[in-house]
Amino acid sequence: IVNRTHDDRRQQLTLSFHDSLPKVWNTEFSQQFSTCLQGIRRMVVNARQKGRRGELEVQKLLQNALDTTVQLNYAQAAAGGFDMQAGGWAIEVKRAENIKMRQWQAQALDSAWKHGLMPCLWYRQSYRDWAIRFPILAFLMVWTENPVTSWSQSDWLEVDVNAAIATIKRTHSIGVANGGH
Repeated sequence: IVNRTHDDRRQQLTLSFHDSLPKVWNTEFSQQFSTCLQGIRRMVVNARQKGRRGELEVQKLLQNALDTTVQLNYAQAAAGGFDMQAGGWAIEVKRAENIKMRQWQAQALDSAWKHGLMPCLWYRQSYRDWAIRFPILAFLMVWTENPVTSWSQSDWLEVDVNAAIATIKRTHSIGVANGGH
């Protein structure tokens, strides 16, 4: 009897679902629906490809400027890490139209400091230049001789590509230890 009641409920739910479908559910509508789903799939794939192109663009830029190999972190999707590493910096790259700065900064901090590295966030929207953000603490550790005693994780400094590359290069020349947080 219990199974029969369960089956009756399932049949009732199925009927109510089918009742809510448009009455015009025919071959034409089915084709339009399928086309819509394919468009959504393409958007997701395009977003991933856009992100990967951004990572490759930053990798090439850094390799040319630093005259060294910059490795992409292919395990980052599964392990939740940074996109690439250059010296003592864990670099997170975002190539997106919708800016989610707090979320990106938190991700950059978390993934970098888990690995004893300093965080650096590169981001860009279409038709714009790259903008790079460093936590102020990390930036000041590289450029000043005075120790920083207090800061907030929400205190970040935005610089252009040239200043970011100079900061990463300077890290090597003064020997800032990995993860000096």
